[in-house]
Amino acid sequence: VEIVLLLSFLNARTARATAQLALARQDRLVRGLAQRDALLQEARQDLARALDVAGVGRFSDTSVGSFQLGNVIGRGAMGEVYEAFHAQTRKEAAVKLLHAHSLRERGVVKRFVREAKMAASLDTPNVVRVLEVGGLEREGDLPYIAMERLRGEDLAERLRRQGRMEMVEVVAMLVQVGRGLMAARAAGIVHRD
Repeated sequence: VEIVLLLSFLNARTARATAQLALARQDRLVRGLAQRDALLQEARQDLARALDVAGVGRFSDTSVGSFQLGNVIGRGAMGEVYEAFHAQTRKEAAVKLLHAHSLRERGVVKRFVREAKMAASLDTPNVVRVLEVGGLEREGDLPYIAMERLRGEDLAERLRRQGRMEMVEVVAMLVQVGRGLMAARAAGIVHRD
């Protein structure tokens, strides 16, 4: 009886260890599949966004303030961002304009104007620099914010390329973001994005 109990115990222990290994392997596979699904979904969203941006916008090849507008480089809930260059200096810029439907909503225009004025008041290397704000003088003018044109990759692109970031990189990035948020807070701006 004792030998049978001992063999049963050893058999159960081996079965338990095998089951734990199988569960750990399954957990790794499920996590890997979930990560791939998330990356695929993100890639689909990026593709949809890229197809939506698709170059030419309704204000492409026109002038706004001191800037000549080019292709659309981004779209959001409130408006579009165009690549641009200064008419005299030919320096690159990014110009944000409101959507046509947003121009009809007084509250949205007021928020855009407030955003433009607050962004122009910030002077820190951690926040995009505002070059010019205009279209606010007369009723019916097209409000715009001209900002420095930045090039690089966003966090999603970096994570797709690299997979993971080292802790030192994450801390350095968070310090830079924190400095930008502190400058905004010192100016009385509440960042909502």
